[in-house]
Amino acid sequence: MNTKMILKSIALAVLAAAAAAAQPAATGYLDVYSVRVKPDKRLQFDAVAKKWAAANRQHKGDNWVAYQVDYGEQNTLYFVGVRANYAAFDEGQAAFMNALKRRQLPDQLALRDSRSPPGPLSQFAC
Repeated sequence: MNTKMILKSIALAVLAAAAAAAQPAATGYLDVYSVRVKPDKRLQFDAVAKKWAAANRQHKGDNWVAYQVDYGEQNTLYFVGVRANYAAFDEGQAAFMNALKRRQLPDQLALRDSRSPPGPLSQFAC
């Protein structure tokens, strides 16, 4: 009986090691942008964000996913994109900004570089 238990344990360990080895290695970086929106400005922000997403999809901009907090700090959103390397951060931002420019949404977003002072969206931030 003791031998059976040892053999089962070894078989389970081999299966676990094989499953762990079959997992793809994590590569790349996550580009995370977090936004805290004032509660009274949330509806306006959601309307602007929907326009951004439509313009981004229509003009093949950057690939990203939006998350929001359901439990905990409310009105916090995270925009996350996967990047292969550090240069891809700038490429992703440029693709997103070009998609917005093609859609001509300058009234919702200040089309400036990241070193400029905050634009019209600062009215939404906490």
